[in-house]
Amino acid sequence: MDALDITIAFSTTAVILAQSFVALPFLVVSLEGTLRSVGQRYELVAATLGARPSTVLRRITLPLVLPGLASAAMLSFARALGEFGATIT
Repeated sequence: MDALDITIAFSTTAVILAQSFVALPFLVVSLEGTLRSVGQRYELVAATLGARPSTVLRRITLPLVLPGLASAAMLSFARALGEFGATIT
């Protein structure tokens, strides 16, 4: 990285990368559980009735997973905040 004159250590970029690395698995696992519990029935019915994929995503999938997405985002934010405290220390 020195050859390209890129320094990440002890910078804001390093802190953001560290927080993302620690918190993103919480978001992914929580959102995966939400998507598995919702299932595919509604999406398949909408596709059968002729809805475009973007319409299915916007009008069916996102409203169904929005509570799970919000809780996953809060969980990952809380984890990142805890990691930030450890980083500052």
